[in-house]
Amino acid sequence: MTQALIIFLKHPQLGLCKTRIAKTIGHINALKIYQKLLQHTHQITQNLPVQKYLYFDKPSDNPLNWAGNYKIEYQNQGNLGIKMEQAFAEVFNRQHYPVIIIGTDCMELSTQIINDAYRQLNYYDVVIGPAKDGGYYLLGLNNPTPKIFKNIAWSTATVLSDTIKTVQNLGLSYCFMPLLSDVDVEEDLNDELRKLISES
Repeated sequence: MTQALIIFLKHPQLGLCKTRIAKTIGHINALKIYQKLLQHTHQITQNLPVQKYLYFDKPSDNPLNWAGNYKIEYQNQGNLGIKMEQAFAEVFNRQHYPVIIIGTDCMELSTQIINDAYRQLNYYDVVIGPAKDGGYYLLGLNNPTPKIFKNIAWSTATVLSDTIKTVQNLGLSYCFMPLLSDVDVEEDLNDELRKLISES
């Protein structure tokens, strides 16, 4: 069985990415931030010895061309739970076990944390990387678990707690990775990302 990594992402297009943070820093700066986040995600995943799937929100005439073992797929229609459930199902159907999903919003995420998450999946059914905003930046599963994506108030501060309740109700073992910060609003920017804005 080959391990797999799902990466949810958007194409870096002006006005269509990081729209929440764009409300305070503008769309041009938001695009710069997102391009940096994509660069970081590529850097920390390109040498992972797993099959990687780039799940874009939609096709583009100018797709990303990342070096490494990446296959391009597309997200389903619907809320985030529906999209993740579909992506996990497709990747599990290709006989990949275990499977981890990440996004592209976490500058604090590292290759080591992802590798540690795969190691933890030797001992736990579910691995969760909690984000400071009440969501999660990483989710790892040993087996298809579609119920983990049901009845969650996506994009709210209860995503993590709702998910934990579901995992507990299913009787699954789980562990946490380090608590990290996603970049969703201006207050989330670290010094490196703020420098991108100051240089513009």
